[in-house]
Amino acid sequence: MDTGFLGGLTFILVLAGIIILHEFGHFIVARLLRIEIEEFGIGFPPRLLPLWRMPGWLVIGQTRLKIPANTALPFHPAEAAGRVMEAVAVRRGNDLLLRNLALATTEDGQVDSTPTVLETPDGQVKLHGTLKEIHPGTLFSLNWIPLGGFVRPKGEDDPTVPGGLAAAKPWRRILVLLAGATMNLLTAVVVYAILFNQTGIPDRVRIEEIAPASPAEAAGMLPGDLILAVDEQQIHRISELQRYTAQHAGQEVQVTLLRGGQTLVIPIVPRQNPPEGQGRLGILTYQEMRPMKSIFETLGYSFQATGQGVREILSLPGRLIVGAVTPEQAQIAGPRSIWNLFQQSVARDVESRQEVAAGGQPAPTNYTLAIIISLTITVGVINLLPFPALDGGRIFFALIELIFRRRVPPRLETAVHTIGFFLALSLMGYFYIADILNPLVIKLP
Repeated sequence: MDTGFLGGLTFILVLAGIIILHEFGHFIVARLLRIEIEEFGIGFPPRLLPLWRMPGWLVIGQTRLKIPANTALPFHPAEAAGRVMEAVAVRRGNDLLLRNLALATTEDGQVDSTPTVLETPDGQVKLHGTLKEIHPGTLFSLNWIPLGGFVRPKGEDDPTVPGGLAAAKPWRRILVLLAGATMNLLTAVVVYAILFNQTGIPDRVRIEEIAPASPAEAAGMLPGDLILAVDEQQIHRISELQRYTAQHAGQEVQVTLLRGGQTLVIPIVPRQNPPEGQGRLGILTYQEMRPMKSIFETLGYSFQATGQGVREILSLPGRLIVGAVTPEQAQIAGPRSIWNLFQQSVARDVESRQEVAAGGQPAPTNYTLAIIISLTITVGVINLLPFPALDGGRIFFALIELIFRRRVPPRLETAVHTIGFFLALSLMGYFYIADILNPLVIKLP
């Protein structure tokens, strides 16, 4: 099997899927709060083709008409408000369904704006009058750059546009802005549930090997020992053990072990600068998993694991400052590094499944699912950072309005977000170029 092609395709689908789900979160909450979305784009512009338009509605004079799905209007809605229109509709129960719409014209250019409604014997309703409101419905489009998607809210930065995002109350704007990251985190919960349903949940950490002349050897640890706790902090995952020993490097900690049915407490000092290829204790560990009866049983653990992932990202700057992690360990992978990681993970997962089928390995690996979880949590958390142009930056301005009952001038807010956008674009460009020239070397265990 060509795992190179499969890895590349997985990279594109995962990256696009994470962004589209993020935007879908904004879309669905905006719809629930009756904030209009002009366009939901799959991929990034330029536009390839329109896919579908949702039903909309308009008001001529005092009469409301429904606009059927996929109706092509003969003008741009923003240019038509306040103009005199002539329309043809048909009755569907209590509703009027639009069939035709055009600008009213006369030979001398003088148009009577008096609203009239005339129902003909063939069941059609003819209307004449001023277009008071028009809501054409959300356009779903397919765009040329297949690496994500976007939503375009009506009146995103203009509070004078009725029914738009900027005109909504601050708590409504906050809910819409939070929805994207929330969708990412819920996606992580779902993928965790799928992963735990296949592998079980992390239960205990077992020591497989002891490095010579290591703190573990000096403390009397043995292969087969189960690590239950460190300083009375229960240990269920290898990452928990690694994080705690890194935070207490150079300090004595008390490790609780289970050996042959007997519980032991052993003092040990994690190394501050372990040799290359070894950890701070000098042990090779294995993650024991507890099987789950159903995918629903995994949900509580999936929420916990997602929350732990969020905490690890948010605590990263602090751990970097105190030296719990090195700058190399804290470096974020860019597109090329992630591409390489997907190539490696997909190849390993496919190979492991082939070995399981041949009876040479007890269980397949699931590196690809783990990377998807890490990426979607990272996207969700980063978007909530209070940086201009990000969702978190817009939430910050909405919170100011909510707390002080006074809005930051829209022009000032727009200027801040514009500057932040170009600054973020510049940083991303520099970061991406650096990643292309010097990608991270990530080796899966």
